[in-house]
Amino acid sequence: MTTVAFKFSWAKQAFKVALFCSLAWPGLPAFSFEFTVPRLNMTRPTGVNCVRLTGTDPLEGASTDCSSFTEEEVEHLRQLGLVVCQGPSANSFRLIRGVVVCHPDANITVCTKFGDINVRKGSVVLLTIIDDCLGIHSLHQSSMTSVTWVADGVTCQLYPGKQLIITPTKIRNSDELPSAYQKLVYRHVEEIPIDKYKRGFYMDFSIPSALASVKPLKQMLFSGNRRDKAAINKVLKDNVILVGLDSSRRSYSP
Repeated sequence: MTTVAFKFSWAKQAFKVALFCSLAWPGLPAFSFEFTVPRLNMTRPTGVNCVRLTGTDPLEGASTDCSSFTEEEVEHLRQLGLVVCQGPSANSFRLIRGVVVCHPDANITVCTKFGDINVRKGSVVLLTIIDDCLGIHSLHQSSMTSVTWVADGVTCQLYPGKQLIITPTKIRNSDELPSAYQKLVYRHVEEIPIDKYKRGFYMDFSIPSALASVKPLKQMLFSGNRRDKAAINKVLKDNVILVGLDSSRRSYSP
C-alpha cells in the first residue's frame, strides 16, 4: 500500500498544537462568534479572517453523528436529501450523491465509487459528491490518521484545513472544478495522478468559507444539540490555531 505524503510543515505543526490544546484545555470555549477570528501575525486579508454567514447560497446537505447505519438511519439521511445506501458493515454507508458532515461517536467508513473514506471517532469531516467529483474536507481530527482516503492500494491522509478532491481526468486543473467546489476558497493546490480515469487535487481550504457556504455546518453553529455543539467548537478552535500559525501570506481563491 502506498501512502501519499506532502510537504506542508505549518499544517502539521498546527495540527500538533491543536491536539495539545484539546488535551490541555478540553473545556476551552471556541468563541462567541460573529465570524471574526484573531488576525494574529497576518498583515492582510487572506479569506480566513472574516466571513459573512448571510448572503450566500449554501450547499444543501445533512450532518450525522452516528456510527451505526441501520436501515432507519440510512432512510433518515435519504429524507435529508442524500442519495445513500447501507454499506458492507454496520459502521459504514455508501454515499452516492450529496453533501454530508460526519462527526461520529465511533470509527466509521464511508464507501464511494472513488474509494473509501475512513473517519475515526471524534473527527469532523465534510464529504461531497457533486457533478461526478468527490470532495473530502477535514475540519477536525484527533490524530494524524483520523481521516484517510483509500483506493486501489493508495492511502492519502488529510489534516484539518486540507481537502482532497477526486475528479474525472477531463478536469485538467482546479480552475475547472464544478462551481459547488469553488464555494470553499482554496490555495496551495497539488495535483495527484491517480489513474487514467481520475485525478486528485490536494489543497488548503478556508474553514470559515465552509461554515458560511455549507448549510449543515451553518445549522451546527446554532444547534442546541450537545454533540453538534461539541463538534463545531472543535472546528472553530482548529481554525483559530491554523490562522495563527499560517505564515505563508498567500491569499485564497477563487
